[in-house]
Amino acid sequence: MIESTDSDLVGHSVAGARGPGFIESLREIVFPHICPLCRRRPPCFGTTMCDACRSQLTYTRPPSCRGCGGAIDGILDVCSECTEHPRPWGRAFAVFHFDGLARRLIHRLKYSGDVALSPVLAREAATVLQQHAGGCATGYDWLVPVPLHWFKRMRRGYNQTALLARQLSRVSGIPVCDALKRRRWTSAQTGLKKRQRRKNLRDAFAIRNGAAVTGRSILLIDDVITTGSTLEACTRALRRADAAVVDVLAVARG
Repeated sequence: MIESTDSDLVGHSVAGARGPGFIESLREIVFPHICPLCRRRPPCFGTTMCDACRSQLTYTRPPSCRGCGGAIDGILDVCSECTEHPRPWGRAFAVFHFDGLARRLIHRLKYSGDVALSPVLAREAATVLQQHAGGCATGYDWLVPVPLHWFKRMRRGYNQTALLARQLSRVSGIPVCDALKRRRWTSAQTGLKKRQRRKNLRDAFAIRNGAAVTGRSILLIDDVITTGSTLEACTRALRRADAAVVDVLAVARG
């Protein structure tokens, strides 16, 4: 057995012969990896968040409603709300129920500029999509984010659904296509009844010039499904452009 001297070890470390382990260890000392959700505890090995935070998140579990991604409340594969109001898209997937920590995380991403949450949420979305969709999870041609009006995007500085779509693309390998544009300003949906929401969003979305959606399979990305009015308006615009398949993925189901 050949023993290494201290000088040998230093030389190898500097030269990079033991580079990855040494560099990762040094990075962890200088920039310790902490949970991006609570910013206090280290994540558990192989995960993006700590156990304490994960335990506060209510995941949707299969089998879930094909219409909204939420819980099934009967013997059908759609919930009573989606039975009463059929959705124009094919199938919906949701990662969390929109309560507790999930609500706070989405609000941090959406309103507080905490864009570092987007890769964490996208990775969770990729896992749930694979669990729910199985082999068809990679069968989409495009990830299409729900767009913001240009003025709202300028004021916020980013579109949170576009960030989620791009991070999900990195994990899944499905390319992003900004196929939709919001062609008119709409008032906030919060506080509006379902009929008012639909009226508010009528003809609010259109296909961007040159967007290749005809005959394509599309996964539409949003942060939250509540009544689904925004996603319905986006789906109809994509259907008018002859998209072959339009499914929906949201971080949470409200």
